Amino acid sequence: MTAYIAFGSNLGERDRYIETAINALNDVDGCVLISRSSLYETKPLGFQSDNAFFNAVACYETSLAPEELLQVTQDIERSLGRTQKSVDNVYHDRTIDIDILDIEGVTRHTSTLTLPHPRISERRFVLEPLCEITPDMIPCGKNTSARQMLDALNNDTVIERVTSDMLTPEVQQALLNLLPQLSSAPPKVLPAAAFIHDTLQIYIIRSETRDICGMLTLNFAPCLTGTKCWIEDVVIDRNARHRGYARKLLRYAISVAKNKRARKILLTSRPQRVMANKLYQSMGFQARETNVYQMILGE
Repeated sequence: MTAYIAFGSNLGERDRYIETAINALNDVDGCVLISRSSLYETKPLGFQSDNAFFNAVACYETSLAPEELLQVTQDIERSLGRTQKSVDNVYHDRTIDIDILDIEGVTRHTSTLTLPHPRISERRFVLEPLCEITPDMIPCGKNTSARQMLDALNNDTVIERVTSDMLTPEVQQALLNLLPQLSSAPPKVLPAAAFIHDTLQIYIIRSETRDICGMLTLNFAPCLTGTKCWIEDVVIDRNARHRGYARKLLRYAISVAKNKRARKILLTSRPQRVMANKLYQSMGFQARETNVYQMILGE
């Protein structure tokens, strides 16, 4: 049977713990490693911790019964320093966590094992590495593939305009964390005036867990030839890229500009930002043959 196993660690040498666990399962009689994903770094889900997780998924061919496979994974966990499993959704830091996601053709609903894993469709840290090795895999008894489950998570986003009355410490900190990923000289403090003028509009995008994972700003300028709109500060958190968030933010910004009756939308992007430039071009933005000048006026 084909079995898909998830591995996670947020303590100590996280990559070594996962590597050791994957190989330990491969060394068990009746288990053969077929493929494995890269490591994905994610925030803890379901509890507060300063320790981020590394996550991976591996595929095995196994002749073990599901209960035997569960016992083997728990033995490996104990050998790597995990002394207790999560109970009643109470989670904690751990050196290693091993979950059986799915065994081809097998369902289980017992006090110790549920197959497929009941929360597989809700967990990005499982679906992203799973899609890397088998995007078309459909868990036993389900009717949607791993890719479709991940797409559903990517679609469960919220875009909001940041106004002065919603500028909470959480939002401020999220913006200050995003801007250094875009600029080598980010502001240390956000100017309050930026959130009260209608000509400058700041938008954020939240993931399915409602974490702020991206932003952009719209700048409107009424001109004699019609209102122009500049898109600036487009940045997606490095741990949330390749999910389509930037495209969603841009589409939203374009709709806002149209409602404001802007005549054109302008943006600039450094040539080194290859993926960003490809995205803009794919959405209909065209490079202009013009010189761009700037004058630095000081602090």
